[in-house]
Amino acid sequence: VFQFNMLIHLKIILLILITLIPLIIIFNNELTYILIILFLPFILFVLSYLITPLELLINKYYKNKAIKKLKNINPFTITITGSFGKTSVKEILYEIYQTSYLTVKTPSSYNTPMGISKTILKDLKPLTEIFITEAGATKIGDIKELTKMLNPKIGIITSIGPQHLQTFKTMDNVLKTKWELASYMDQSSKVILNYQNTYLNGLIASNLQDTISVNTTTSSYYYKDVVITNDICEFDIYSNNKKQIHLKTKMIGLHNIENITLAYACVKTLEEYGYYIDKHKLKTIIYNLKNPPHRLSTRIDNINGVTFRYLDDSYNSNLYGFKSALNTLKHFEGIKVLITPGLVDTGNYSKELYLELIPNLLYLDEIIIIDNKSAQELISILREKELNYLLFKSLNQAINYILKKYKTFKDYKINILLENDLPDNYLMR
Repeated sequence: VFQFNMLIHLKIILLILITLIPLIIIFNNELTYILIILFLPFILFVLSYLITPLELLINKYYKNKAIKKLKNINPFTITITGSFGKTSVKEILYEIYQTSYLTVKTPSSYNTPMGISKTILKDLKPLTEIFITEAGATKIGDIKELTKMLNPKIGIITSIGPQHLQTFKTMDNVLKTKWELASYMDQSSKVILNYQNTYLNGLIASNLQDTISVNTTTSSYYYKDVVITNDICEFDIYSNNKKQIHLKTKMIGLHNIENITLAYACVKTLEEYGYYIDKHKLKTIIYNLKNPPHRLSTRIDNINGVTFRYLDDSYNSNLYGFKSALNTLKHFEGIKVLITPGLVDTGNYSKELYLELIPNLLYLDEIIIIDNKSAQELISILREKELNYLLFKSLNQAINYILKKYKTFKDYKINILLENDLPDNYLMR
């Protein structure tokens, strides 16, 4: 950690030394200080650009150091990528293995070469057995770089969807980038694909030892007989038309059932390499899983006898996750409220996505939009479809409206879905 923080400190110190000290030494007068204050942002910008090669060189040094350490320890490495779901699958797998094997995961959303290098140098120990990593991308080639760096034995692609289209531009580019995981893994490795995703369905990595399909009835592993209540999801996982296991979980949401099934496929694959998890222990771990903060996590407030249940899905959003969250809300008894700023980073696909979303909004009692640039297309479509909605400038205004309107509804539960990023700094997008 110290080494990585030093990179930032070194850059700041160099900028200060290069910019300020010569000016002060040569022109030590009031006008110099005034000019420094006026032009400092521009000077720092230019020097930051000029110093970038040094920063890249330092980054390369630590990346190579991390690769060397990873090769020496040689843990069983699992790499997960996808437009969405990768963090959830990573967290599920970590919970499954952490008490049985010496397991390390990349924290939070550390999914870049430098973030993963930091994890390797800080957290990997000589006896680490399993290393679970997440691979993110903003441009073509990013996943290729991470795959070559990590050399995973199992790769998981959770989904392909209209995410980060401001940079990727087209869905073909998104698919091409995520598929780099399968393309650049070692030939003896295996890849697990979510066939329920339209873009992944039917794909086979012919360059790898095995392609394991998940989440359709013709897949290697798939779920059936889903029952969702207010607090519990339960379902069966099948393989070759045979029931493998019945699972219950506190992790609500249909998309999380998909994620758990992907994780289960990975568990069964790891058994082939000698990493076993007791079936009863697995059931207990899955049951106790909870939605991570801001990923359809729940909170209940009781105000003067009125129950307000919040479904916080505000970490980020994509069409499938949005629909899944609405489907979960649909199973709850009581008043159903959606508060959202809409989808972001959808490029030219926003109208198409919102039109697909509309049927999932019809059962709601309240549709509340937080005003921002990205929501304008949604507002236009709501008007076109003659669906009632309310528009507020902030999340606090929307919550206060709901609390005031339903403060006398003591015989109801007021269910409030907070969908997508809601902080004020996001509303500019």
